[in-house]
Amino acid sequence: MYQQIYTFGGVRFAILSEHPLVILPKFEAFRAEDNSPCDYTLKVVCSENSEASRVTADRHENTFTVYVPEQYLDSIGLRSIFNGVNAANLFLEHDGFVLHASYILWNGSAILFTAPSGTGKSTQAEFWKNERGAEIINGDRVLITRRNGSFFANGVFVSGTSGICRNETAPIKQIVYLEQGEENELVTLPPHQLFLRLLCQCTFDTKSETQYERITALVSELINTVPVCCYRCRYHPDSVAVLERLLWNKK
Repeated sequence: MYQQIYTFGGVRFAILSEHPLVILPKFEAFRAEDNSPCDYTLKVVCSENSEASRVTADRHENTFTVYVPEQYLDSIGLRSIFNGVNAANLFLEHDGFVLHASYILWNGSAILFTAPSGTGKSTQAEFWKNERGAEIINGDRVLITRRNGSFFANGVFVSGTSGICRNETAPIKQIVYLEQGEENELVTLPPHQLFLRLLCQCTFDTKSETQYERITALVSELINTVPVCCYRCRYHPDSVAVLERLLWNKK
């Protein structure tokens, strides 16, 4: 039997399976090194529905039975299992949520570039890596958690096309909502517009009133705690120096 514990932003998942699992190298960084109690247990079994075409799950308290179609048993991976139990929704039960953003680590703090797909999040992350030596922790998603009134960025199991997915936690220094433009400039937006832009990039069950209440409360607190700006910029490395100057008066 396969048995292992994985942790994301302090939320621990025990995976139990009688069938071999495909473990991508990026998941090894999230393997827990101790046997402390887990928040959730995921039991992987073969689906009894011969016509099933996707991974499904039943929940009893904090234990999930994850049903995998027989035709996928030889190739099932951890991401499919986490998606099957809607792990992004489970993070909300622990004051955390997944934001569609590129997460870089710079001088010990996290800078998050968020925007709809195709706007340039990964490009900006690469610019900061090349121009300032920043580390790219995740190219497409970040798990944001709240602890003692402060917000932290954490690596998570979804990495998008970048493939970059590291297990690093850091306090959030700045969230930058990106827009494409001909010039590099900060765009002044009222708080409610920043709130709506961030909310649209969060992963949650839009049909769940409970989920909606939790995510809106967390995002509201986030924008009142962490600096958030809208940066209209062009695809050019000079956008790094301009943003530094506009935000932190660096020459």
